[in-house]
Amino acid sequence: MINLRDYQRESIDALYEWFGKHEKGNPLLVLPTGAGKSVIAAALVQEIIEKWPDQRILIVTHVKELIEQNYLKLIELWPQAPAGVNSASLKRRDADSQIIFAGIQSIYNRPYELGWFDLILVDEAHLIPVKTMTGMYRTFLDQMENINPAIRIVGLTATPYRLDDGLLTEGKNKLFHDIAYEIPINLLLDRGYLCPLTTQPTSTRANLTGVKKQGGDFVISQLAQAVDQDEITKAAIAEVIELASDRKSWLIFCVTVAHAENVRNEIRSYGLTCEMVTGDTPKAERHDILTRFKRGSIQALVNVSVLTTGFDAPCIDLMVYLRPTQSLSLYVQMCLDDQTEILSSTGWKCIGELNIGDKVAALDMQSGLGQWSLVKQCIERETVLNERFVSISSNRVDIRVTDQHDLVFASKKFNKQYSEWKKEKAIHLAQKKDMYRIPSSVEISGDGVPLTEYELRFIGLFMTDGTINKLNNAITLYQSERYPQVLKMIKETVIGCGFKYGHSTTSEDICFGKKRHYPVHRITVSKGSPRGADKHLSGWAKLERYLDKDFSENLLACTKDQLLILLEAINAGDGTKSKTNGWIRRSYSICSGRKKFVDRLQSLCVTRGLSANVSYQESGRESPIYYIYISQLPFRTIGGIGNKDRKSLTIESCSNEQVWCVETEHGTIVTRRNGKVAVMGNCGRGMRLKEGKESCLVLDFAGNIARHGPIDAINPPKKMESGESTAAPTKECPRCGSTMHAAAKECADCGYIFPSNPKHEDKASTLAILTAESPIELEQVSEVIYSRHQKEGKPDSLRVDYYAGFRRTHSEWVCIEHAGLAGSEARAWVAKRLSPEIVIGLSEYPIRKLDTLFTIVDELKKPTALKLKQSGKFKKVIDYIF
Repeated sequence: MINLRDYQRESIDALYEWFGKHEKGNPLLVLPTGAGKSVIAAALVQEIIEKWPDQRILIVTHVKELIEQNYLKLIELWPQAPAGVNSASLKRRDADSQIIFAGIQSIYNRPYELGWFDLILVDEAHLIPVKTMTGMYRTFLDQMENINPAIRIVGLTATPYRLDDGLLTEGKNKLFHDIAYEIPINLLLDRGYLCPLTTQPTSTRANLTGVKKQGGDFVISQLAQAVDQDEITKAAIAEVIELASDRKSWLIFCVTVAHAENVRNEIRSYGLTCEMVTGDTPKAERHDILTRFKRGSIQALVNVSVLTTGFDAPCIDLMVYLRPTQSLSLYVQMCLDDQTEILSSTGWKCIGELNIGDKVAALDMQSGLGQWSLVKQCIERETVLNERFVSISSNRVDIRVTDQHDLVFASKKFNKQYSEWKKEKAIHLAQKKDMYRIPSSVEISGDGVPLTEYELRFIGLFMTDGTINKLNNAITLYQSERYPQVLKMIKETVIGCGFKYGHSTTSEDICFGKKRHYPVHRITVSKGSPRGADKHLSGWAKLERYLDKDFSENLLACTKDQLLILLEAINAGDGTKSKTNGWIRRSYSICSGRKKFVDRLQSLCVTRGLSANVSYQESGRESPIYYIYISQLPFRTIGGIGNKDRKSLTIESCSNEQVWCVETEHGTIVTRRNGKVAVMGNCGRGMRLKEGKESCLVLDFAGNIARHGPIDAINPPKKMESGESTAAPTKECPRCGSTMHAAAKECADCGYIFPSNPKHEDKASTLAILTAESPIELEQVSEVIYSRHQKEGKPDSLRVDYYAGFRRTHSEWVCIEHAGLAGSEARAWVAKRLSPEIVIGLSEYPIRKLDTLFTIVDELKKPTALKLKQSGKFKKVIDYIF
């Protein structure tokens, strides 16, 4: 059997228990990303098949990476599993296996091909809408319930709600009826399945008195003069050696390249391996350094503004901050404005529409190629005090990001050459005088579609100039005699497809209320195969899954070469036509009244290395006319002295508004604002877990924790109706005027010592990087008393009172009869206190009834002390000493 973590076992047991209590209904399992949902699904499937061999199970999700991941996890853990895959993107169409892993796009309209299932597991269940009965998931699941009215559906998700619909378990159209099991992130942290951040007080600090601020942060040149001093560097690294000599993988943040070189050399003087990565490090060298760092061959890695976001190295167990920052957005997250969209594997997504585990388009900075990258973190927040926006709005580029957001760019070199792609803060690029490029597309290899060039052209012509006759299912392609070259293409296309077709012309049609100047030609193709002498020809039915006026999702697998063929035909129908025979096409300008069509076409173009921008114009029709402009240049050029027609980035103040971003595996994202596409960096934070790594130590020589407070307790200021701001508790340094967090004991900028407040035991020098890093207190226990606790409308629970002498020190409630998380935690609590001899004598184990528990309550092991940690107003037991 598969070895499971405690909570993974609890989740499966809770599911069995829920099914035992409910004859009907569909439950949810809610587990954070990283909890191992694929392992839980594999273990559940194996147990069911081995206990009930006649059961048939379907595991369905929305992207091929998850399908493949879930399938491979089952095969890894259970090699003999009778499993198959049904996914067009994976080129598998298994329909008879006992266990099938499937993509919803491949099966939603084919339920009867798959047949009877007893259980369906839906991974990423939050994708199923609550308020509507339509959509691929609801259509498919409703039909599966028609096939087997007793079918059970289990949803797995990290978020049991949709931002637009609310909880998945509420509403009259809900598919899921209850949460059978849920475990929060902080409990996984307590149990050791996530890596916590810790900190130690440091004494070395640069004096920043007189360092000016610009754009919400310190002026880099002045900051470097204050920080990059030999005695500060030597003292700081000496403290690092003293406090963190046991740490194996160090990441260090510096101000400038010169500062980084000095820090690297100082670390090397202790005989330690240390390398440096900056924006100017050649790609091959950078890749080699990062590979060796992740492998453990390099102990310390110094960087300047290049590894602040999207750098995934679970080995890191020490982060050293030598760069002070006034920018709360740099300390917390870098974000996009709420008008910016991100391109996901299922289309363009707005704020609130992406979730951890989704896939988004990204640029791999190492290879220069595009990738579908996993979302590791989703951020939504309000702008903060002193934060700025950096923006540009032109015919080709539209960007608006917070000042510390990373932009991807290539700077101009000699002989019209440009550097490789690198990252820089938006605030710094806004001050750049020379022109530079930003990427406007990424090239991701498509799997390809099984279509000939003629078939691709026919599909493109249908989407633009074709109609389907509802009476006889014939497709007619219309084209004016004004464009003989397009007429020629249409005839060659239908012949090349092997279609039987009819051809007629008319001059009597009315076009937009006016009589035609040129005859219109009609090329008609029937759906079914012809008979008689034409039986060697065919109808258009074989292309049905690709013929969608809104641009079929099945076409999104096109290769770049296939896309170019498709574009040629789409442009022939609704694009600008060549004016002379010698005209060479360098770009396309295509119009359409269908937004979904242009959105899908744009997303395909920008993931195949083509630039594509969309604009629209209001029309007399119900919907506007959209224009998509496509070119083969994968970048846009910004700025440059002497280029009056080319706009540059500008810095602007921000009002109180919502911003957002995601963290990806590759550290970049493809964005769209007002229809214009740009590739840029993403936000990032990390609590990566690695075997053998207990925590990640943060040493803050820059005073950033003192300025802003713990990173999980940032309280950005909010503007009230009166115009005043409510902010996190702060105080001002009387010597230099800098603003510090209220808990700070020492000014991070000038070293001023704040007078102690007898009402508060604030510890500025030991302010924690996480609020969870509050000190652990030990409470001695001399006696434990058990009693029954009753609460109206709830099952009874066991009340446990701990005493030290006559003083009651703490109480807790063991909810053994409760469902979900409370019940599973209660059973774990009891299991810790039972000896094997007691367990053998029990007729019911795990214990699920309070009466059973009371029969052995005096046999429970009693702790001699409690480990407590402050949690809000109260103290929480985090461990027991027996």
